[in-house]
Amino acid sequence: MFENLILHIKLLSEQIPVGLYALVGGFIEEIIAPIPSPLIMTTAGSLLRLQGQGIAALFLVSFLAAFGKTIGSWIIYLIADKSENLIILRFGKFLGVTRKDVENIGKRFDNTWKDDVLLVLLRAIPFIPGAPVAVVCGIIKLNPKRYLRSTLAGTFLRSLIFGFIGYEGLATYQTIISRFNALETAGAILFVLLVSALLIWLYSLRKSGGIQGWMQKHFGKENGRKDT
Repeated sequence: MFENLILHIKLLSEQIPVGLYALVGGFIEEIIAPIPSPLIMTTAGSLLRLQGQGIAALFLVSFLAAFGKTIGSWIIYLIADKSENLIILRFGKFLGVTRKDVENIGKRFDNTWKDDVLLVLLRAIPFIPGAPVAVVCGIIKLNPKRYLRSTLAGTFLRSLIFGFIGYEGLATYQTIISRFNALETAGAILFVLLVSALLIWLYSLRKSGGIQGWMQKHFGKENGRKDT
């Protein structure tokens, strides 16, 4: 199934302008996780080189790809945001987590420029899957403006990296891309393990007042610490 989809995406690159291909492909790539993340921009980069276009075009196409990925990522964010209420209603009592706990955690990632830098890096590093980052940000209700601007910046850098690899020639990037794919798969597995560990930790906190009790113990009362 996904092999056919990837084939259609490759064929699409021959039928529409490179910029439009990067925009649409970036959106699809973000929504459908099994699609290899380097696919769109390495293809776009190689096409730009074949067409004799310069580095300026690569920057523009990378931005279009990042814009498409940001839209796709925003959809995932919204789904995770809405699903959080359902998850809390069904499993919150079992894990000792309330909606307020989740919102308080989210507020801790909404105070300084360091949060922007962290999110930009998470979205820019090639082998870190984008969907899990969007899911976590949606669940903790990270500030939407911060999420969107950091995602756009990070995915732009990510797209530029893959685009440049493709621009430098198909023969040189095949080995690199296969390694990126392997690392991205490892990143997805690591995310699952971290989520599993988090759920076990939350379950273990139930008898000590849940996550709210843990936050009060370590950071003080109310939201754990005063926002600055």
